[in-house]
Amino acid sequence: MKKLTFLCAVLAVCVQSKAQNNSLYINSAGNVGIGTTAPNALVDAFNGVQHSDRIRLSGQEYFQAANSSPDGVAFRLGVNRAGNRQLWIADSASAINATNMQFQFGLGSGVNYAFLDAISTDVTTYGNLIFQIGGGNVGIGTLTPGVKLDVNGTVRAVSYIATITSGTKYADFVFKPGYKLASLSTIEASIKKEGHLPGIPGEEEARAHGIDLASMQVKLLQKVEELTLHVIEQQKELDALKADNAAMNAKNATMQARLNAMAK
Repeated sequence: MKKLTFLCAVLAVCVQSKAQNNSLYINSAGNVGIGTTAPNALVDAFNGVQHSDRIRLSGQEYFQAANSSPDGVAFRLGVNRAGNRQLWIADSASAINATNMQFQFGLGSGVNYAFLDAISTDVTTYGNLIFQIGGGNVGIGTLTPGVKLDVNGTVRAVSYIATITSGTKYADFVFKPGYKLASLSTIEASIKKEGHLPGIPGEEEARAHGIDLASMQVKLLQKVEELTLHVIEQQKELDALKADNAAMNAKNATMQARLNAMAK
């Protein structure tokens, strides 16, 4: 026991002797300071040098035993800017430049958001970011996402599936009995007055509030179905005119034949 007490005392003296250059320090509360003589947590590490690792874990790659690189992955934890608490994961062996990328997670100062970035190690270039999220609004290219996914930019996809909710009518109600189809003259008057199709948002409203793609798709389909009914009705009228014209031509032919007979 005496030997153990003596060793602990020697260790404490050795550790506190390092406090002169702030390399390692243990205070009376048992907090360990690395780079600081005033640790405020069980382990408090501080490094004021820019682009240097706060905590580094290195070794061979977990899934690939043949990888003999001793560098492995660097894990950085620190403050990049005043008030912005950020977590960095990067390869510490890579040079600091605009090409080598790192993963950054941070909490904004004084605002209600967290952010994820794929950004170059010299913090000049943003790269591709792939992640999955469990809940809440997600913003890409914006700090203020107002919906589940808010993208400030172009979105490319192979396909897009919009769910028609129970509160949204599908356009086939146009074909149901009792639907009042507006006349073409009524539609023409509305276009002249409003400058757009009835039931379709005008340019000013679309620019101010955006366009609900699912709702707009239903409305456009409604217009196509209404137009189809108008075309069908016009075709019926055209067929009737053709029948009347054929009957009239037959009568004219009969009358002409009689006139020709009388002339002889």
